[in-house]
Amino acid sequence: MGLAEQTTSNLFLQDGLYSLWTLDAANPVETRKAPGSNAYGVHPFLMGAATDGTWFGVFANLAAAQDWRINNDAESGKVAIATMATGGVGDLRFMTGATPDAVTRAYHTIVGKPVVTPQWALGWNQCRWGYRNTTELESIVAQYATNNLTLDTIWSDIDYMHDYKVFTVDPDNFAGLGAFVSGLAAKDMHWIPIIDPGVAQRLPSVEIYEPYTDGLAQGIFISANADNTAPLTGSVWADDAVFPDWHNPKTAAYWSKWLGTLRAIAPFDGLWLDMNEASNMLCTGTCYDDQKAASPSQWKLPYIPTGRNLEDKGLSLDAVHASGVTELDAHSLFGTEETKTTHDYFTTTLKQRPMIIERSSFAGMGKYGSRWLGDNFSTGEYMGYSVTGIMAHNVAGIPLAGADICGFIGNTTAELCARWYVVGAFYPFSRNHNSWDTVAQEPWNFDTVYQRSVTYLDIIRNAMRTKLHLIRYYYTQLSLVQTQGGAFYKPLFFEFPDEAGAYADQELNVMLGSGVKLGVQSTGTGIDTTNYYFPAGLWCEIINRKGVDGCFTQASSGTVPTSSLAFEFALHLRAGYIIPMQDGATLAEEHQVSTTAALQRYPVDFHVLPDCTANACTASGDYINDDGLTLDWATERNTYALAYTQPTGTTPATLTLSLTATGKKAKINENDVLGMFEIYNAKAYGLDTGVYSASAMVAGTATPLDDAVYVASSDRLTASGGAKEIDLTQTTSITLTRKA
Repeated sequence: MGLAEQTTSNLFLQDGLYSLWTLDAANPVETRKAPGSNAYGVHPFLMGAATDGTWFGVFANLAAAQDWRINNDAESGKVAIATMATGGVGDLRFMTGATPDAVTRAYHTIVGKPVVTPQWALGWNQCRWGYRNTTELESIVAQYATNNLTLDTIWSDIDYMHDYKVFTVDPDNFAGLGAFVSGLAAKDMHWIPIIDPGVAQRLPSVEIYEPYTDGLAQGIFISANADNTAPLTGSVWADDAVFPDWHNPKTAAYWSKWLGTLRAIAPFDGLWLDMNEASNMLCTGTCYDDQKAASPSQWKLPYIPTGRNLEDKGLSLDAVHASGVTELDAHSLFGTEETKTTHDYFTTTLKQRPMIIERSSFAGMGKYGSRWLGDNFSTGEYMGYSVTGIMAHNVAGIPLAGADICGFIGNTTAELCARWYVVGAFYPFSRNHNSWDTVAQEPWNFDTVYQRSVTYLDIIRNAMRTKLHLIRYYYTQLSLVQTQGGAFYKPLFFEFPDEAGAYADQELNVMLGSGVKLGVQSTGTGIDTTNYYFPAGLWCEIINRKGVDGCFTQASSGTVPTSSLAFEFALHLRAGYIIPMQDGATLAEEHQVSTTAALQRYPVDFHVLPDCTANACTASGDYINDDGLTLDWATERNTYALAYTQPTGTTPATLTLSLTATGKKAKINENDVLGMFEIYNAKAYGLDTGVYSASAMVAGTATPLDDAVYVASSDRLTASGGAKEIDLTQTTSITLTRKA
């Protein structure tokens, strides 16, 4: 598996040709034939299983245009791999590990561990190419509130710019944008605008456009070729445009200056970097004959990877960077270099965590920014491709990834959009985004009945609240991969590599960390029963309304036919794990929580599913909390190691949750306070009978809590902090003791 970026339902490399060269192409489905199906990202890393059951990885650190040919020999089990590139100096790195996740962590050690993003990056996002003025943005935000929907961030596509010129705001249609954005901040919400790298080229005699004249004076644009040092002219939304040269040491200050100018008009909290392959929309290589090289590089190539013109929708291969490197060798690095420069603006100039969503990436980009999967289509197939696409980006070291929910190109339908929201509730990055020429797909446009008096809007609203349930867990898990490497949103075989069935149906079965399994119907509409794969063991529904039927023991690994109506998903806790949660539905309904920041005003719950052996029942987990914003996260966060024990057999006398806090070890917000402590599968352990007293050891003192309560509807024994504020940073254990 590997060689991202691909649009495919199968992460494993089949026989055929795979092309790597960044290209502005709307998610071309992988055909494994020439011309190549190369897209926005280039990650020349692949991994596989060896005959002894261990795993290996190969990273070719080369950004040149390249083709990889794969031939699988089914009889011998051997795989023949060949690659050919246009040139460059490539480092080959080899790594091995016991599991695919171990190899992934080794790869992240080489290319860099993922960037630390703000907590609100995990919230819900709304965007559309076609929000034409400030009034429309205000209306969208207001309708979210009117319909009791959660929203962290509203986005602006190119509509907000003045004549599509980067770093500008349309003074007429977007008058008052700054006040609108400031108003969002007062409600713990955010605004993110799109930024394209192409700087409009305007003759000073016709129009003074300072970002162009400033860059021209400093000489920070990519040059046409070795014999013509004038800026290379391409064509983007603003027509003629030139492109910043990230190899020039002056470019970072230029970029920071003009981002600051835009932020002074409208104080954005994050940025959306688009068109950074770099895309040259309407010209091939260059737009003017006098900028073409006398002897073009492409004519001299003995082999042309991708099987197409390498200048298609791109800059001239003969364009020259300040380092002397030509575009032939630097093309696929453009997006990553832009993201790094933007990352440095956030961390150095603004002194805040970067929230950068971008499109074109090379290996290692994830240490600077995050990804959306680019322009997709409003079809069930592309909903499924999104699942494997996010998995592939997690392997690439970009865990905060997501696809345009409901699709960007083409008209969605009520059922497709509702189902996509259910799928998208589990994306790390969740955003609804579509094109101006398609039907409106904000949630309230689907307030018609699906079935059982449930509307599609109801389904979407509940999906949004489902993500609120999971923010504490997602934030913890992403914090772990940001420090340790590894994948969060990953295929089932990452946790169960020895099970053949774990390799099938990758679009339907997702592991969220090591402790949570998701089964979700992502491949189409009207599919009301789906076979989800479950490895052998005990599994319990996390959002459980089935009582004792919410847990089941899978005696032997295999598929389980499961109802998959549009509003349904199979989210299970794995035996032996503890996860942090909050009741997002209740917080939204009773306390009007609609942002991730608001979640910080409420305590955290711990959900426990013991794994029982002949000796004991145990579970373990992690919990990480900070303010979600601090750059000094290494010292300004609380990290908890959680361990649970109970004796084997029914009606155990003592149940103990132990906590070991490290880091700041002082309360930061209410997320450092105990809400609920819930033990799953309670009836099977005899916890539904008798009474358990509860106490917490806080700062060395036993603090009595209310007696634990058995909740039949969820089959859980639940202890609550109640009115007593149990500061987890000072707590070493919570003990439930069976009364005589």
